[in-house]
Amino acid sequence: MLLFLSAFLVIPIIQSVFVLIPGRPTAFIASTILDGTFDNYTNCTETCLGIDDCSAIYYNSTNLTCIRYDYGNLFSVSKIYDYPVTEFFAFKTNTTTCSISPETVYYSRNVSYTDVGTNWEVEGICPTNWLFAQREKYAWCIRLFYEDNLTLDEINKFCADKKNGATISGIGSQRELSYVVQQALDHLSGLTNIYITIDGKLNDSCTILNYGTCKFSTDYTLYDKYIVDSSFYRWKGDNSKSNMKINGSLNRCIRLDANLGSVDHFPCDTGYKLYPCGKLARYL
Repeated sequence: MLLFLSAFLVIPIIQSVFVLIPGRPTAFIASTILDGTFDNYTNCTETCLGIDDCSAIYYNSTNLTCIRYDYGNLFSVSKIYDYPVTEFFAFKTNTTTCSISPETVYYSRNVSYTDVGTNWEVEGICPTNWLFAQREKYAWCIRLFYEDNLTLDEINKFCADKKNGATISGIGSQRELSYVVQQALDHLSGLTNIYITIDGKLNDSCTILNYGTCKFSTDYTLYDKYIVDSSFYRWKGDNSKSNMKINGSLNRCIRLDANLGSVDHFPCDTGYKLYPCGKLARYL
């Protein structure tokens, strides 16, 4: 069955249920352009039926293109308001009703598609008590931990060994930043100077002589390999060298000030009790 949100048109297609919207995938890891001639979106959508891994289809009626997306590869779909509609997006779902309220959530194979205004966001599955966050190209799970004082490398080992292959997490979205800050403030309520160790270490190639030219995009090592947008590393005073040079040496690790929501540098041989672990969201 295929549900068209705009027209509330129900079309039977074998024994599956699809939701069809005017839309265009905007964040994904991989896709497959299908061979063949597709005269309409129904023919395109039918190619997804019977393929267990296929979660969604995109059809462009202008160039008759049909593109398939498998589970775990698609994260966001932009709504299209142009008329006449030439771009269609259909995803599998177990819903039997049709609604366009902002709170609408369609579930498919334990993956939810949530109406968030101009986009439909695809949510992956995170472990209990972990937060799901949508990064620019990846779906991320993050959780803040309060343990013994650990260095950056020790934190990463803690995340990998005890949290099923996670790493120390960086900050790759506003949702992550807000969550980590609020968790820290709630846990250590009333205290000042609340710091969180986050991912990122200045490379040894940056020295006291050339550190002024070093950039986060090229001169830092990250365990968290899925940060595309580094703008959520908001440096104190808008200065990416904040607290980097102290007494003739360089502080190479990065901490997040929970009271200010901004980051600066600190010595890597010290550590804090608060730090986030993170890993890619899982899709069934």
